[in-house]
Amino acid sequence: MSQDKNTPMLQVKDGIAWSSHRDCDNSLAWVNAKLSRTEEEVTDLPAVSGFSRPPLLVSQVHGKRAIEVGHEITLDEHIEADALWTTDRDFPIAVMTADCMPIFITSDQMDCIAIIHAGWRGLLSGIIEETLAQLPCSMDSLRVCLGPHIRQDRYQVDAIVYEAFMEEDPKYKVGFKPCLSNNPEQTHWWFAMDKIAILKLQSCGVENITNTSYCSYDDEHFFSYRKENNTKQRTVHLIGLCSV
Repeated sequence: MSQDKNTPMLQVKDGIAWSSHRDCDNSLAWVNAKLSRTEEEVTDLPAVSGFSRPPLLVSQVHGKRAIEVGHEITLDEHIEADALWTTDRDFPIAVMTADCMPIFITSDQMDCIAIIHAGWRGLLSGIIEETLAQLPCSMDSLRVCLGPHIRQDRYQVDAIVYEAFMEEDPKYKVGFKPCLSNNPEQTHWWFAMDKIAILKLQSCGVENITNTSYCSYDDEHFFSYRKENNTKQRTVHLIGLCSV
C-alpha cells in the first residue's frame, strides 16, 4: 500500500477545479472535480476529462448496493446505489462526495473499472466487499485508489459509530483515536475511514492500494459537509475506460 504525495496538480477551468490522471497509454482516466455552482454542472465534465458523454451518476443512499452498468443505461434513469462498475469503454461512472471517500478501482488488464461512495455507514454495511465480489477479476489483479475525503484529525464520531465497528470486528480499532486520550469514558473518537477501507480491501485479497493525501476538510478544492455548514454542493469523482 502506498501513500500518494504526488497526485497531479489541481487546475481550474470554467469555474471547476479538477485534477485528472491517465494511465497505461490513456486507457484509463479518473477525475476529481469540484462543482462551483450546482450539481447540474456535471454535464461540463466530458470537456475536462475527454469523454464523449457525461458520467453516470446514481442516487447514493449510504448502503451496500453495487451494480453493473453500461451503454444500455440512460442518464435519466433513477438508480439507487453506492457503487458502480463497468467493462464498457467511453462510459464514465461517477460518485459525488462532500467528505465521504471515493474509491477508484481498475484491473491490471484495463478491462474493468469500479467506483465506490463510502462513508462510515457504507464501510460498515460492506459496500467494499459487495463491489469486489461482483467484479469479473481476480483480487490480485486489482489496483485501488482511495480518493480525497475527510481525514482522521478532522472527523469526529460518537460512541454509536465506534461500538458498531467494534461489534463487527475488534481489529477496526486501528481506525479510531480517542478525542480525550486520558479519559476512560470516551464518548467521541477521531475516525480514519481510509484505515478501515484498507483493512477491508486487504482482507479481500487486494494489495495494490494507493491512498491519496488530500483532505476534503482542509483542501479548498473539495467540498466539505462538515466545514461548510451542511453544504448541498458536491465534489464529483469519475473513472472511465478511454476509447481505443
